[in-house]
Amino acid sequence: MQLRRILRDVPVLRALGMRRVSFLLGFLAVVIAILTLSPNYLGFREPRQATAKQPPQLDVGVDVTSVIMRAAVYDESDGTIKSTNIASSAIDVAVKNASPSTALITGVNFLFRRIEKLERCTRVAGPVLVSAPYDVKVPTQPFRAEPPFVIEKSIGHELKGGAHERLTFTIGTESTPDGWPSLYQVDISLSLDAQPSSIFAATVFFMEPSDHDWIFRSESHGQALNKDCVERNAESLQNFVRARGVHSQALLSFSGKLQRRLAAER
Repeated sequence: MQLRRILRDVPVLRALGMRRVSFLLGFLAVVIAILTLSPNYLGFREPRQATAKQPPQLDVGVDVTSVIMRAAVYDESDGTIKSTNIASSAIDVAVKNASPSTALITGVNFLFRRIEKLERCTRVAGPVLVSAPYDVKVPTQPFRAEPPFVIEKSIGHELKGGAHERLTFTIGTESTPDGWPSLYQVDISLSLDAQPSSIFAATVFFMEPSDHDWIFRSESHGQALNKDCVERNAESLQNFVRARGVHSQALLSFSGKLQRRLAAER
């Protein structure tokens, strides 16, 4: 009642009449209530907190296995080039996506830290690689780049959430001068589309070509091995075997055979 008396004293409202004034006040009350209780009305929304996309979480394991590869080999004994099967070291990268989101592996990086060519300890060369289809081809001797250097292998491989797969790569020089292997120390890492930095996987130690049985077969056929040469190669192999990382079975086997041979001669 007191509000109505106050409103009667307002000339404009008095001209409208009390019935229209009451309607106008009710309308204004509804509008104020809407704006107060519903801030989303007219587009005034609370800013939403942006949900950061979680990067994929990968569990990576690395092993060095052996595969059979078809290659062109020069046989010094008869001077012919033959297509034959050879044993080759293979880097086996097992990847599991532990997150629900899909991971895009854009590449695998091979950081070559050490490469050491073993000396030829036999008069006759072994199987000489002329051409071999390695997945990762290392520059041939003399090396165009001295270690450390990186070879990047682009793959563009999608790994769905919860999935796990294996990626296998053979590594080596396309040709060898005498059949004697080279020793390799390589850091393996993965590049992801969603991450600026690569994911370190493992350091691997292997030799390529990995077949070394021919060396001992040639010795049994009367081709003596140079003792000083064998000692130097055995020391080089031991330096790689003692280093921390993942070692190929061929590397460990060859090192053990040379060590036992030298021990028998003492």
